[in-house]
Amino acid sequence: MSTVSSPISIVIDRLAGGPTAPTSGGSTPLRTRVAEVVAQMGPAPWARRIISDERNLVTLIASPPGGGNRPHWHREFDEWWVVLGGRL
Repeated sequence: MSTVSSPISIVIDRLAGGPTAPTSGGSTPLRTRVAEVVAQMGPAPWARRIISDERNLVTLIASPPGGGNRPHWHREFDEWWVVLGGRL
């Protein structure tokens, strides 16, 4: 037996007029200081999720010298890296 469900209505009441910083659910922008996260996490290796929302997934990763990532791919999205310190 199948059940027919009602269509879902979504109301968008906050339109963006341009680039918008992620928020904590209110109107306060999220800010992360990379140096503070590095100091808190300690020596590599480690990874810390910084942003996870409907548009972005950002993870700060510290790899030891000579370390790296295993070859892989993501079916649902493109992945790119930015080196903030050290060498690649």
